[in-house]
Amino acid sequence: MDLPNLFSTNSDKDNQVMTIFIHLTDIKIQSFLLSISNEGVRILGKSNVSNYEGVDNCLVRVDESLQQLGRKSEKVSLVIFGLNYAWVKKGEVTEDKNPLLKKLTDDLSLKPMGFIIISEAIVQQKISSNSMFTGIIAVFSEKNLTLSLIHQGKVKAIETVGRSSDGKGDFLEGLARFSAKSEKEGFYLPSKIIMASLDLDEKELKKHQQYIYDSDWAVQTQFLQPPTVTIILQKDYEEMITKEAAKAVALQKGMTKAAMAVIATRDLDVKQPTELDSDELGFSEVNPDQDSELEVATKIIDDAVLESPTSFGVPISTKEFDKELVSGSESNLKEPDFEDDSELAVDDQSYGETKHIFDKNRSHDDVGAKKHYKNFRLYTLVGFIAGLFALLVIGFFGITNSAIAEVGVVLETKSVSKDLEITLDTSISETNSEKLILAAGKISKTGKSESSMQTTGITIVGEKAKGKVFIYNNLVAAEKLLTKGTILSAGDVKFELDDDVTVPAASSPKPGELVPGKIEAFVTATKIGADSNIVENVELLVLPFDKSSYYAVVIDADFIGGSSREVKVVSVEDRIELLTDLKKEIIEEINKEFQDDSGDGVYILPSKNIVSEEASYNFEVGNEAESLSLTLTLEIETIKYTSEDLKPLATKVLASEIPENYKLFDGDPQILSAPTENDLDTLDTTKPVTLSANISSFAIPIISEEKIKGEITGKSIDEARSLLEAKDEIKSAEIIINPSFARLLIRKIPGKLEKIKVEFK
Repeated sequence: MDLPNLFSTNSDKDNQVMTIFIHLTDIKIQSFLLSISNEGVRILGKSNVSNYEGVDNCLVRVDESLQQLGRKSEKVSLVIFGLNYAWVKKGEVTEDKNPLLKKLTDDLSLKPMGFIIISEAIVQQKISSNSMFTGIIAVFSEKNLTLSLIHQGKVKAIETVGRSSDGKGDFLEGLARFSAKSEKEGFYLPSKIIMASLDLDEKELKKHQQYIYDSDWAVQTQFLQPPTVTIILQKDYEEMITKEAAKAVALQKGMTKAAMAVIATRDLDVKQPTELDSDELGFSEVNPDQDSELEVATKIIDDAVLESPTSFGVPISTKEFDKELVSGSESNLKEPDFEDDSELAVDDQSYGETKHIFDKNRSHDDVGAKKHYKNFRLYTLVGFIAGLFALLVIGFFGITNSAIAEVGVVLETKSVSKDLEITLDTSISETNSEKLILAAGKISKTGKSESSMQTTGITIVGEKAKGKVFIYNNLVAAEKLLTKGTILSAGDVKFELDDDVTVPAASSPKPGELVPGKIEAFVTATKIGADSNIVENVELLVLPFDKSSYYAVVIDADFIGGSSREVKVVSVEDRIELLTDLKKEIIEEINKEFQDDSGDGVYILPSKNIVSEEASYNFEVGNEAESLSLTLTLEIETIKYTSEDLKPLATKVLASEIPENYKLFDGDPQILSAPTENDLDTLDTTKPVTLSANISSFAIPIISEEKIKGEITGKSIDEARSLLEAKDEIKSAEIIINPSFARLLIRKIPGKLEKIKVEFK
């Protein structure tokens, strides 16, 4: 008995397909021309890696890259995209990226089959080559870092981190998120890290490799040992993603043999992608033992039959594939060839000889009976054939009478778009489509943060000199009251009285002799510093008097205590700078939250509109301090609007752009909008804001179902299809006769209109 062919499917009918694979990131593109057959996948051409900026420039660069694929690509319209993880949300391309892909396919006349996620493709390649693979795969893009944690062949977690100037910090942030999962499930983070990127060249990847090695792995408790870091080379990177794209296309097309050929070639015949090791950095990579070829092949077959590929964001069903495996098994099972039993053969021979002997002596009755028997068999055969013919005729007319032609018509749509300026107004409740004024709402968020900085203010601090003096009065007339604070000077150095003193009048004991009146007093320098430490017997003027009237002399000892030094204090500029920087930080954080809340038809504008502010400093201006801290709370208010609000306005605007004999698509229009920069800087939610917007949709041709039926009725299927596809309004047409068994007998469209069903797509 022959063994069943487990991989015999209807894919033999379509054993080759060519497709274009476009790898697209935020800043770069690269195109490939792939040939997929039962022998595997071949790269017939590939373009250079090109940079782009903006949607229009991206279209030009993609067009240039397709021209580099050669003449064979000119007849290929099928395309599959390779996208970054951040471009996809819940299995669908994000709203901000979808218009770009739509413009590429529409303007370049490409038929999109779907997309694969690049980071997932690399993960699948690694798991396929080693079913127990354990490691962290890091895929860098211009804006994001996608980390995939794989433990024993299973994807445990995927994290996306926004890239900043701190490459090490970005990576450690992703690891911190993985640590919680590893602690919960009780396993250590793997000591193997693999990096890949289209946006970053080898030199930039090596820089990130060094960042990782320079990390303090002693504090990373979820690692048993410092990890090794390897880099996937560009050539191997291209090979890995094109094979995953080819496998996805083959499975979607039902080309199971081709898909299996891609898997088998990848796992058994092709040398595994090489990676830059880390010998030059002082580390070397240790590769785990690989599965034997037999084990790998067995796993490939199991995976191909049991798994549902999800490369296109939604599962690609393998039910038909499973049915083909069953039907293939049944169709290949052969009935045994029985030989004649030897005993039966002998008996038959003997019987034949005996019959021949008795024939010579047969009676006329026997001959008549035999003749009658022959006529009976003839009549029976004729009756059977006539009945069978009648059944066939009845069946044919029954089939033709019950057959229905199902016509699927894909309409040739036309893009319509309009650039315009819309006014957002929070003071109105209803949108005014005529004046392009959109009713909008308000939303606010509160953010709180702390920050500190080194103070920059400088001031002089110290002590004032103190001492004791005798104050003399040269006037005989009367005593003199000197109040507290009276200034005494010794050149540029000045002192002031600590208390009120009364200086006695001078006396004249003998004619011509003058004895000044004197009194002891305490004085303090008016300024800090050592310059006020004057010595004994220094004379001081009593201001504003002349020396001939009053003067003072230092007594007892030198003045002491005067000192000075420079210290750092809080300046006005310090407080302003700290407040400005912290405001900017909080505003950026709140606007990021606004951006995260946007989506699913809700649009929230970025804003700098502060409606409340609370600042708390730890020091006042002039306080001596090495650093200044600030706790700041801000409430930011902005404007929001929804696609539902925009839809009536957009529909009215686009109605004027629709060609004759076309109608606008009923679905939501695509809306790209952004306020002007000036409006953001001076955003006031109580005043109207101007919004620059591009609104686009597509127009559908108006075609009568009855007209289609009337034009194709009675015609052959091929003629009807050609007739429909020749119309400008129709992109393609598919005609199917149901029930399916009627397709062998009927090659024309039924003559009755009620037997024709038309579905517009």
